[in-house]
Amino acid sequence: MGYETSLRQWASALEKGVGKWYLGAPAWSQAGPTAYASIGGAKEMKKVVSDVVDQGFSNFGGVMFWAGPEAQANTEGGKDIIAWAKDGLTN
Repeated sequence: MGYETSLRQWASALEKGVGKWYLGAPAWSQAGPTAYASIGGAKEMKKVVSDVVDQGFSNFGGVMFWAGPEAQANTEGGKDIIAWAKDGLTN
């Protein structure tokens, strides 16, 4: 994971308070071409989320996408990117 350092920095900064942090990701390629390219597609979002969960951050709150309608339309293997992310939350 190329963003591991950033995740640790955010998690550490928020440990000092009571807040949760959320993994934000583009829901489709046009929302963030560079960021989406590193995800690889709707189905690959499961691995991204699973990798974050495996880090064991106690203040990880979940996943958020921009934008919702496009997330529902971004399907692969019969599921949208939201469903793949949910699968990653439960490994």
